Amino acid sequence: MNIKLIATDLDGTLLTSPYGTSEENILQLKAAAQSGIRIIVATGRTFSEIPQQIKDISEIDFFITSNGSCIRKNNGDIVHSSYLSENTVKAVFEFSENYKCFPDIYIDGNSYMQKSHAIEFASCTFDMFSIDEIASLCTLTDDIYKLFRSNPSKTEKINLFFASAQEREKAEKNLRSVLSDVNITNSMSLNIEISDINASKGKALEYVCGNLVSGIKSSEIMALGDSNNDISMFDYAGYSVAMGNAPDSVKNYTDKVTGLCSENGFAMAIKNIIK
Repeated sequence: MNIKLIATDLDGTLLTSPYGTSEENILQLKAAAQSGIRIIVATGRTFSEIPQQIKDISEIDFFITSNGSCIRKNNGDIVHSSYLSENTVKAVFEFSENYKCFPDIYIDGNSYMQKSHAIEFASCTFDMFSIDEIASLCTLTDDIYKLFRSNPSKTEKINLFFASAQEREKAEKNLRSVLSDVNITNSMSLNIEISDINASKGKALEYVCGNLVSGIKSSEIMALGDSNNDISMFDYAGYSVAMGNAPDSVKNYTDKVTGLCSENGFAMAIKNIIK
C-alpha cells in the first residue's frame, strides 16, 4: 500500500475528547508526516471550534472545515470556499420553525447559537450536551436571525439540533423534498448538517488533490472517519478506515475498521501503514 496523503475526521476519530486528542495519536500523526505523507484534517466543525492542540500541529497541511465549505491553510488562511446563499439560509430558518429544533449557524469561521435555544436543547437532552459544553464550542447570541442578517454572505453551514432522533429523521426527509440545492448529512443521531451543494468532505479533498498538492492520486489517499458526513471522503479515497465506534452503516463503506476512538484507534490505523 502506497499512501501519500491521510485525511482524517476529528470528532469520534482523531479527537479522544471534544477538546483534544492523546499523545499517542499525535505521535503517530507526526510519524506519518515525517515519512513523507501529507496530512489533512476534514471536519464538520468550523475553524474556531477546532481545538488549539490540533491547530498547533505544524505537520497538518490543510484544514477542511464545515463539511467541505472551507479549505484553510495551517495558519487559518482560506484557500477555497463554498458558502450557502442568503436565500437558502432563510429557507432553512423558515423550515426549522416547523420543528422542535435548535439552529447552530457557522459564519466566517465561527459558530453561533441563540442562547435561549442552547438552554432548551441542553434541557431536552438531559444535559447530554450541557450549556457549558455548548458555550465552549460556539458563541451564544440573543438573536441568531439578526446576527445572520448582519453578515449574510459567508454562511458555511447550518446545524439543526433536535430533541429526539425520531424528530430529526422526519425533518430530514421533509427537508430533502423542500431543498434540492444543498448538501444534507449528519454526524450524530440528533442533528442535520446543511451546506452548499458543492460542499462535502469528498469534494473538498478532491479540490485539495487537484489544486493544492501535486502528484497524489485518489488511490494513494487514506481517509479515516466515523460518521455519515465522512462517506463522501471514503468514496473519493482509495483506502478508507472506519473507527470501531462508527455505526455499521458507516463501517460498511470502508475497507477496514480500526479500534475505538477512545482507545487510540486512529494511532492503530496509522501504525498499520507506516510500519
